[in-house]
Amino acid sequence: MLTAHLPFSSRLSHANARQIGFLMIFGSLLFEGTYNALAKDVTHFLSPMSLVILSESLTAFFVIATIGIISLGRELLRANGRELFTAMLIGVLNSALAPYLWFLGLQNTTAVNASILYGSNILFLLAFNYLFLNEKINRVQLQGASIVLAGVLLIATGGGVMSFSAHQGDVLIILANLVFSSGTILFKRHLSHFHPEAALFLRNISGIVTAVFVSALISHPFVEEISGFPIEYVSSLLAFAFFSRFLNLSFFYGALERLPATTCGLIMNAAPLSGMFFAAMLLHEEVYAYHMVGAMLIIFGLMLEQVSRNTLIHAKESILRFRAQQNP
Repeated sequence: MLTAHLPFSSRLSHANARQIGFLMIFGSLLFEGTYNALAKDVTHFLSPMSLVILSESLTAFFVIATIGIISLGRELLRANGRELFTAMLIGVLNSALAPYLWFLGLQNTTAVNASILYGSNILFLLAFNYLFLNEKINRVQLQGASIVLAGVLLIATGGGVMSFSAHQGDVLIILANLVFSSGTILFKRHLSHFHPEAALFLRNISGIVTAVFVSALISHPFVEEISGFPIEYVSSLLAFAFFSRFLNLSFFYGALERLPATTCGLIMNAAPLSGMFFAAMLLHEEVYAYHMVGAMLIIFGLMLEQVSRNTLIHAKESILRFRAQQNP
């Protein structure tokens, strides 16, 4: 509608931005799918603590190499003490504790299960939004969350044919989602206008410092694990840090600058399918019928919640526009 009144060059520039945005969001979806497969590949040789330290260190290096230490320093100097403290707290949660629980869970479950169970984070996000951000949960969102929960239970019980002991790793994955969601709520409440790369860098540094401190406290054999790490798996570790962590987040932030957040969210809802694909392709893991059913339930529930949220946003905007017209 609006583009009809723009000059041809402006319309062309807008179209190019959208095309780049779609390429970036689908790239983020692709890289997101590699996360569990690549991480699972190296958990055979690295403990969760060592993998946290290495992956966060490599991600921080890629951020510095791309953005530049001077630019990062400028952004950090603009932040106040409360913002810095909050960013570091998020780092403890989302770059130390949550990844540790996730990697520990990966050691005791499949990459296919972990990829699908990633969708359970919407359950915690809705609950935390309601409790801490005073956001109402409408009936459609509640229905979407219920469908997601049904898919999570289907995966966690192995389609009802496996014992609970075989899925202790799934419980850890769900706990990791709880911690990730708490960090997300903190970011949304206190750092929504904070520079994303600076926030990511602070998150990495806080996670590294926390993991190294705990590692030293419990006499974790980090040096021994690194020295004994097979050289042929170094590429998997580097690929995990670069593609699954750094490029995934960078592409996602880039897409958000060019596309509506709802569009990005709807596309990223397909992450469980992307994760299953790479788990089957790279690790040759089996994908069973209950995996597909569970993934479909979770994706449908996520889309239902996303569409409902978008409807609410448009409704609020319509009300505001109506009030503005009534009270010029």
